[in-house]
Amino acid sequence: MNTPRREYFNPLRSPIGRRLLFQTLGLSFVLTLFITAYLLHSDYQRGLKQFESQLDQIKHSYLPSLSYSLWNFDRLQIESQLAGIMNFPGIQHVAIITLDQHTYQAGNQPRAHDERVLYNLTFELDEQNYPIGQLIIHRSYDQLHQDIQRRGVDILITQLIKMLSISILILYLVNRVVSRRLWKLSHWANSIELLPNHDIEAPRFNDSVKDELTQLVNAIRNMQERLQQEAATQLESRRQLENTKEKLAIAIDNASIGFCEYDVFNNQFQANHHFMRHIGLHNHNASLHPNLLKVLLNALQGEKADEQREYIDQLLNGMVHRIADHYTLATLYGEQRFLDITLQATHYANNKPTLVLICSTDKTDEHSASQQAKELTIDLENKITQRTEALYHEQHQAKNTIHRLNTQVHALSKRLEQQQEQRFHQLLTRELSRCKDHMPDGLLPIIYHYLVLVTPLNTATINVSRCIEEWLQQQPMTQQQQIQLALPLSLMLDESPQLLQFLLTHLVTQHPLLTVKNTIHLKVAIQGNQGVVHIRFADTAEQDEQSVPIAFELCQYIISTHLQGQLTQEKHDDGVCVRFDFALHKT
Repeated sequence: MNTPRREYFNPLRSPIGRRLLFQTLGLSFVLTLFITAYLLHSDYQRGLKQFESQLDQIKHSYLPSLSYSLWNFDRLQIESQLAGIMNFPGIQHVAIITLDQHTYQAGNQPRAHDERVLYNLTFELDEQNYPIGQLIIHRSYDQLHQDIQRRGVDILITQLIKMLSISILILYLVNRVVSRRLWKLSHWANSIELLPNHDIEAPRFNDSVKDELTQLVNAIRNMQERLQQEAATQLESRRQLENTKEKLAIAIDNASIGFCEYDVFNNQFQANHHFMRHIGLHNHNASLHPNLLKVLLNALQGEKADEQREYIDQLLNGMVHRIADHYTLATLYGEQRFLDITLQATHYANNKPTLVLICSTDKTDEHSASQQAKELTIDLENKITQRTEALYHEQHQAKNTIHRLNTQVHALSKRLEQQQEQRFHQLLTRELSRCKDHMPDGLLPIIYHYLVLVTPLNTATINVSRCIEEWLQQQPMTQQQQIQLALPLSLMLDESPQLLQFLLTHLVTQHPLLTVKNTIHLKVAIQGNQGVVHIRFADTAEQDEQSVPIAFELCQYIISTHLQGQLTQEKHDDGVCVRFDFALHKT
C-alpha cells in the first residue's frame, strides 16, 4: 500500500491537477485576450478623440489668423502658422491653396492612406465673407498604431507571466492539499468490506484543522456502518418479501388481473388462469399453443392491429422497453374482448429481452357500456342538431321576412312622403307662376326657380366633374375672373344635374364677394363616404367677408334634404371658403 513519495508530489501525475491546470490556463488566456482587446480599444479611442480635439483646436485657433495672414499676403506669418500646425501629433502635411492656385505647404508629401481634412478659408469684411482659399491637412495614424502595438505586447507579456505563475501555484496547492490526501482516501475506501465487525482504520492527516476531506472520511465511515446495518436487515426484508408476494398473488387473483412471464429464448411461459381466460386458452391444452406471442399477435383486431404488432416486434428486438395500450382480441371461440395489456422486458441478453412480463385487464364489459353510452349520446346529439338546424332555418326565414317587410314599409313611407311633397310643390309652383311677372326682387324668384326644377325632380347618374365643367362653360364670369379648378377624373352621383348647377350658380356667381378682382378656387375631393366641394374667394380684403348669398339658407335646405350633406362658410387668412358635402350613397 505504500506509494513512493514522488507520486505524492509530482503534479503531472494527478488527473485533477492536470485538468485544473489546463482549464485555468485556457480561461486565463481567454480573459487575457479580452482584457488586452479592451485596453487597446480604449487607448485607440482615446487617440482618436485626441486627434479630433487637435482638429477643433486648429479650426478655432488657426483658421482666423491664417485667413487674416492670407488676406494681407503675409508669407512669413503663413509659414510660421503652418509650422505651428505641423507641431500637432499625427500631422504629416499641411497646405494652403488660394483661389489663384497659389500653394503654401509644410511637412512631408501626403500618402494614399493618410486622412485628408479640408477647411474653407474666408475673410470677413464689412459683414460679408469672402472666400480666399482652402486649408488641407493630411494626418497619419502610424504613430498611434505603433503605440497601440507596443502597448499590446507589454500587456500580453505581463498577463501571460502572471497567468503562468498563478497556474503553477494552483497546481502545487491542489497536489499538496487535495491530490495526495485523495490518493490515501481511495486506497482506504477500496479496502472497506460490509462484513459484520469488519473495520479498517481510516487514514490520518497531519492537518490541525478539520476540512472537507476529514468530513468525507467521517461520511465514508458512517456509510460503512449504515451498509452493515442494511446487510443485517436484508434477511428480514427477504422474509417479508416472500410474505408480501403471497399476499400479492391473492390480490391479483381477486382482482382478475392476468399475469404472465414469457421466456423469449426458450419460448416458454407461465401464466395464471385469468390471463389464459382473457386470450381464450383456458379450456385448451396450453401445450398445443407453445408460442404464446404468436397466438396473441394473430388474435389482434381493430384499426391499430398492424401498428400494435409492429410495436410488439420492436420490444422483442430490444428497441422498446415497455408497451401499454388498449387491445382488441378475437378468441378461439369467436368472442371479441377488449383488454388493457402491458408488456415489459425484465431481463436482457445481448441487448435483446429474454424475459417479458405481460399483465392484462379485461375491459370488455366497460367497453360495451361505453359503446352503448356513445351510441345514445350520438343519437341524442343528432336529434338536437336536427332540431337546432330547423329552429335556425325558421329564425333565418323570420328575419328575412321581417327585413323584407321593413324595407317595403320604408320604401312605401318614403314614396308617400315624396308624393305629398310633390303635390305641395306643384300647388306652390302653380300659384307662383300666376304672379311671376309681378314678383319683387329677392328670394321668391329663386324659390320659384327651385320649385320648377324639383317638380318633378328628374334624377340621373352624373359625373360631378363633367357637370361642373359644363356649368363653367355656360357662365359669362369665366371670361373675367381667374378660376382655378382641382377636380377628380371621375366622381359619379345619382342626382339631378340641374339641381347641382343651381347650387353652384347661387353659391358662386350670385355670391356678394364675387368681383372682377377675385380669384376663385374650386376644388372637389372625397373624404370617406362623402364628397366635398370647396369654393374659395381670394383677394377679399375690401369686401364684407361675413356676407352670404341671398339664397344661402335655401341652399342649406337643398343640400341637407337632397344631398344629405351640410353647407358652411368660413373665413381664412387667404380668403373666404364656402364648403358643402354630399353623400355618395344615399340612404
